[in-house]
Amino acid sequence: MNGIVATQAHPNDRISVQLVQLNSVYGKKIYVPYSVGMLKSYSEQYKEIRDRVEFRPLLYRRDSVESIVEQIGVVDILGLSGYVWNWRLSIAIAKEIRRCNPDCLIVVGGPHVPDQLSGFFDKYPFIDIACHGESEITFYEVLKAHKSDRRYKDILGLSYHDRITGEVTQNPKRLRIRDLDSIPSPYLNGTFDHLIENADNDAEWMVVWETNRGCPFSCTFCDWGSAIASKVNKFGMDRLYQEIEWFGRGKMTWIFGGDANFGILRRDKELVEALARTKREMGYPLEFRVCFTKNSDVKVFDIAKVLHDSNMSKGISLSMQSLNPATLQKIKRKNIKLDTFHQLQSRYLEEGMTNYTELIIGLPGETYQSFVDGIDTLLDNGQHNQINIYNCAVMPNAEMGDPEYQKAHKIQAIELPIFQPHSAPHETQDTIVEYEPIIISTATMSLDDWRRIYHFAWAVQCFHFLGIFQYVAIFLRNWHDIKYSTFYKAILRYGKENPDSLIGQEMQVFGDVLENVVAGIGFSQYVPQFSDITWPPEEASWLRFSENMDGLYAEFERVLEKFLEARGIVSDELLLDDLLLYQKSTVVRYDRSGDVVLELDYDLPGYIRGVMVGKDVPLERGCFAYRVVDNGMLIGDKRKFAHEVLWYGRKGGRFLYNTYRERND
Repeated sequence: MNGIVATQAHPNDRISVQLVQLNSVYGKKIYVPYSVGMLKSYSEQYKEIRDRVEFRPLLYRRDSVESIVEQIGVVDILGLSGYVWNWRLSIAIAKEIRRCNPDCLIVVGGPHVPDQLSGFFDKYPFIDIACHGESEITFYEVLKAHKSDRRYKDILGLSYHDRITGEVTQNPKRLRIRDLDSIPSPYLNGTFDHLIENADNDAEWMVVWETNRGCPFSCTFCDWGSAIASKVNKFGMDRLYQEIEWFGRGKMTWIFGGDANFGILRRDKELVEALARTKREMGYPLEFRVCFTKNSDVKVFDIAKVLHDSNMSKGISLSMQSLNPATLQKIKRKNIKLDTFHQLQSRYLEEGMTNYTELIIGLPGETYQSFVDGIDTLLDNGQHNQINIYNCAVMPNAEMGDPEYQKAHKIQAIELPIFQPHSAPHETQDTIVEYEPIIISTATMSLDDWRRIYHFAWAVQCFHFLGIFQYVAIFLRNWHDIKYSTFYKAILRYGKENPDSLIGQEMQVFGDVLENVVAGIGFSQYVPQFSDITWPPEEASWLRFSENMDGLYAEFERVLEKFLEARGIVSDELLLDDLLLYQKSTVVRYDRSGDVVLELDYDLPGYIRGVMVGKDVPLERGCFAYRVVDNGMLIGDKRKFAHEVLWYGRKGGRFLYNTYRERND
């Protein structure tokens, strides 16, 4: 703050405005501050604003409070866009700006501004205005009022705190913007040009792209549908096509689709075809990630196929969140039918297209058994690519954030530092830690059950969805009718009973992580011999196992023999040997080089592949040769291995070698 002098903020009677939307920088990857860009773009279309308002360069990088406040200096209006990943830093900046610039009008907006303001201005007395919902028109009217009568309390869509009298006025919400093209595109009108031109030459820009607004669903855990459950309003196709061309010319590396349900509209396929065409012609954008519509169907498959064929896909989501009917009712959600889900799994796998299913731990109505049953159901219906399992976070504008809802379901949440996988320690002086409340107990899930659920989820994610025991589990399920959950519970039981085993040691590490969570410390876990970034629990375990994979499989062989013996299953020794050989030969190793040829007495690769694509393939006996192809990862380079295989390659299944039949006799 040194050097800030309280001089006139608006020479020549111009109002100075600073807009701030802070985000982390991921290596060279930087998010364009889209939300505040839209505010600026909407307001500057009016001559009265262009003539009287001076917008300072947008601020978008996280940094220390002191550094950001010095960049802001003295301004008439400070606008901050806040969400869970930047809220505490934004609030700290607002507080410090108020201290050194007492006449500044401080405006906050974004999804983290609660619709119900109970105690908000008591907690943040240095804030003047809180905007609710879509804020382009609201912020424009704030600018108009500031240069005239300053009657902010008459503006729809905001709450005004009069710091002199202490009076708080909360106005009705503004009607949603139906004509979205009334907001000029910040990409097309030059709003971001200065920002991009003055960034580092090697910066890789990531953009948020809205093609529509609105969500017809009202899931109680989501501050998207809960807040605006309503008709979908669309941006015009001409505008969207021009933005796609801008993404290509500007060499945007990564596009995050800002729609709640991409694929819900027929025109969405035309848009991805335009993206793919632009990539072919210009080389950019490189990737496109979206939240596909909740009830994925053939339309989504067709869209995903275009993205896959153009190498733009970041994986296709077939989200469920829960498979428990009682839970789905409590969270106001319906899933796609399981037979449709199964058919889509088969189609995606046959086309070589990666997909994943999302589940949430801690939803009301969920129990330990219902969660385990849900995993079994997904696996039985062909989901062997990935299940991404998330915490249930309580957002302020979601129905789940309502105290009455929490009371009805006996929800207990704990404030926890936001876990950002694959992030490095902050290189700046940014010491503000962002928190989110996650659910650890409900009326149907005790804290002990939460721990049990997490241990089961860890085992399934590490051993099945990262490939370590996946083929064995698939074989046992379909050849011996052993449930997936029965198999993975046995692995957990072995680890608990044998704490000095490799599996047991890793379970203890994960148990310590969970206790850190309960203590409010968080999920962060580093594996320094591989990289200096944070890893999700199952990936951290996978990396540590990879340092002694031979030892792990020797341990597992003993576990499997006892497991089968306890069930009275006498397996053909050749078959069991083939199964173990095939399983351990297919997991990618950092200490292995060159292809491996497997000589098998049973066509296990063909049988398991058939199961995965939903075909009734007999298990043939004979002489079969399969080549396990080395991926070409850098041998001995653990950092390269960890980043390429797990961080970048997880959704594409790069932790498993490709296997091809050479011959059968």
